Amino acid sequence: MATPSLSLTFADFVIRVAEYLGIACYGADGTEAAQLPVDPHDLELCKRLVNDGYRRFLTGNPRWQFLTPTIQITFVAGQAEYDMPDGFYGSILVPWTYPPNGPHLSIATVGEGAIREMQAGGDVSGDPAYVAFRPKAANAATDGARWQAIFWPTPISEYTVTARARLFPDKLVDLTDRPVAGFQHDEAILAAALMEAERQRGDGMGVQAQNYADALKRSMEQDKQAAPKRLGDYGDRSEDRFRAQRPYTGVDSYNNIPV
Repeated sequence: MATPSLSLTFADFVIRVAEYLGIACYGADGTEAAQLPVDPHDLELCKRLVNDGYRRFLTGNPRWQFLTPTIQITFVAGQAEYDMPDGFYGSILVPWTYPPNGPHLSIATVGEGAIREMQAGGDVSGDPAYVAFRPKAANAATDGARWQAIFWPTPISEYTVTARARLFPDKLVDLTDRPVAGFQHDEAILAAALMEAERQRGDGMGVQAQNYADALKRSMEQDKQAAPKRLGDYGDRSEDRFRAQRPYTGVDSYNNIPV
């Protein structure tokens, strides 16, 4: 699918910030259209300000729809632990479900301690009915996946399960990169970048901060309209009501293991 021609690239954002700061290049004779700064220090400054604005925009709304894609894990027989995607930080919105040809049960999310208690009862294999998420050991140099999903009982069959999670994106690096938010949020991201330029290189918060507040409000309204209607009102109370619940079967054990 083609990207809208009005969509802004990383380079476009950088040029807009450079224009605002008065450090854009206008060609050898100064009569050409605005271009990327020639000075490498100016270029890196503008890149940083754009990413600072991008980060501020991403954290400006805890419920952005574009940060909540569906993700999948394919079970391997005998393996209970699976790395979550790199951008996952512990937030599952809609729990894991099996495919139509899989077992007719939901996978309930529990605490990591509950999984360890189940595992302490013995080595049990079957179709997972419970899952917990735990952070992996990390330090300042850690790259890649930072969270794991631990399923119980240990999978015995190869099924691909699907969930909806909150994932945070990488920063913009290549000048051809585009924000994950999509074209409809370009103006808010640009406003955030210009606000950061105003805040960090000017005299504090001023007109660009107000422009960003207005643009963010519009983006949030657009995102609200894009929310799946079956999930209920946007931002209403808690996401807990979205979670599938395993029906109570009248027993408190699984394969004779108390749960």
